[in-house]
Amino acid sequence: MQYFGSEEKLVALEYKLFLEIRDKISKEILRIQKTAEIVGTLDVLASFANVAEAQNYVMPVVDKSGEINIEEGRHPVIEKMLSSRKFRTK
Repeated sequence: MQYFGSEEKLVALEYKLFLEIRDKISKEILRIQKTAEIVGTLDVLASFANVAEAQNYVMPVVDKSGEINIEEGRHPVIEKMLSSRKFRTK
């Protein structure tokens, strides 16, 4: 009979600990969300970097001339479709 009383106490203690942890987390929710946002951004940027390196992509030169001059341009989707041939904008 004492076993059942102990089990009830254990369940009550677990629930109490759950509530304490939940309350501590809720006080830090903004910090947790901001951290998650930063980690997500880093993940995206790291993925872009991996693809850029694997595909030999380079950063375009951008100036304030207002002109768009693409030299040796590449289109990732068309390159994949033409896999055996090179795609160039000129």
